[in-house]
Amino acid sequence: MIRVFIVTLLAVLFTSCSSSPLPYAWQAQAKLHLDKYQEMMLKGDFFQAKYYLDDAIKEAKNDVTLETLAIVYLTQCAMEMAMNQKTSCKEYQEIKNVLVKPSFDAYAHMILNQTVNDSDRLGKYRSLFLSIKKKEVSLSDIQSLETIYTQAIGSMLVYDRGLINEKITNYMIDRASLKNMKGLMLVWLNIAQTFMTGQKLERVESQIKILSD
Repeated sequence: MIRVFIVTLLAVLFTSCSSSPLPYAWQAQAKLHLDKYQEMMLKGDFFQAKYYLDDAIKEAKNDVTLETLAIVYLTQCAMEMAMNQKTSCKEYQEIKNVLVKPSFDAYAHMILNQTVNDSDRLGKYRSLFLSIKKKEVSLSDIQSLETIYTQAIGSMLVYDRGLINEKITNYMIDRASLKNMKGLMLVWLNIAQTFMTGQKLERVESQIKILSD
């Protein structure tokens, strides 16, 4: 039954938000808290995000295999990266040798811009990863990711590799606004400034100031 939950939480990690039934109360609670953590992170409510993350960690520690805890830590790492925050996946690194999961390691390596030996282990991110590797990223690579969470992670991977373009940036601003993710919207408005000069830049700077208050 634990395996059922791990598969479900992997769906959270690689595609976000699953509706699969969860057999134990602590498993359901861990998923609920992790979903809310991701939402609060992209909204820019870091106080609430920490609250939900702490609860997800507490529930995940009921899993003797540590796989659920690893997924929570990897999700934390991915959300920090998605919000353009410095991350080292420290918490995951501290437990990874206990569980030895190549798919988990591949995901962490992707986030940290380290070598990924087997791209098939990256699930939904495989196609984007290969485009990044070839330095041929397009907007369709981001649009092919199914949720705002995976798009937030994927687009920041592109940005971190120096491959971002104006189309992807504008798309992420619009998507974040549509999905009521103000924090993510501000992240991409700040990035958008790199493509602007003159009055257009001044306008965006004013938008950021007003929206940040």
